[in-house]
Amino acid sequence: MNLSLNQKLAHIGLRLSLRTEAKARSKTSAFNADIEDTLLEAAAEIPKQSKLFSLLLSWIEVHAGYVIVEKLMKKVQKLDSNDPARVWINGLAIYATHRGFHKWKRWVEKSESPVYLYTEKTSQSALQLKGAVPYFEEKGYLIPEGSIRVRTADALTPSELSRQNKQFQNRLLYGPSWRADIITAIEEGIETPYAVAKLVGCSYEPAHRVFNEYNIAKGRVIA
Repeated sequence: MNLSLNQKLAHIGLRLSLRTEAKARSKTSAFNADIEDTLLEAAAEIPKQSKLFSLLLSWIEVHAGYVIVEKLMKKVQKLDSNDPARVWINGLAIYATHRGFHKWKRWVEKSESPVYLYTEKTSQSALQLKGAVPYFEEKGYLIPEGSIRVRTADALTPSELSRQNKQFQNRLLYGPSWRADIITAIEEGIETPYAVAKLVGCSYEPAHRVFNEYNIAKGRVIA
C-alpha cells in the first residue's frame, strides 16, 4: 500500500486531519510507514514546508526515546551529501539532545555553514529582532527565537500510538532496538531471516538469531 507522507506521519503518531488519521488506523503494514523512514522522508521536505520542523520536534518531544537512533543514522549515512534530510535529522538530534535524550548526542554534528529554517533574508531580519535559539545556534542553525512551536498535543501519547502502530507497540515491549523491529516483521508474516533482515534493514546475524529465538519461544521446530 502506497501512503502519502501525511498518512505516514499520522501512522507514526502526529495528529493531522481526521481523514488522514482514519487512514493511518486502517490495516497498514508497519513497514509501509516505518518510523525511521518516515522521519527521513519528512526531514527531506522541511526546506519546502518549514512547518514540518515544528511538527517533527513535537513528535520528538514525546517519542524520541522510542527511535532506534542507530538505525536512523545508518540510513542518514547512506544519503547523498547534499540531501536536506541530513541537515534536518541532525536538527532533530540537536533538539532531542537538548531535551535530555542522551542516545542522540553522539550523532549530533555542528554545521560548517549557517543553516536557516526560512530564507536567509527573512531569517536575518528576525534574528536581529529576537536572536537565535541558543542550543541550535551552538551547532550552526540560525533559527529565530519564537519561530518554532513545540506542542506535545500535536503527537499521540505512547498509549494512543501503541494501539494503532504495531512497530511502536513492540518497541514499548522490547525497547527501541533491532529485536523489536525483527519481531514486528516476523509477526507480520515474514517467513525467513533473510527476508526479515532485508525488510528491517539490519544485518543477517541478528535477524537469524531473533527469528530462531522467537520460534523456539513459540514452541516451533527449528530446522
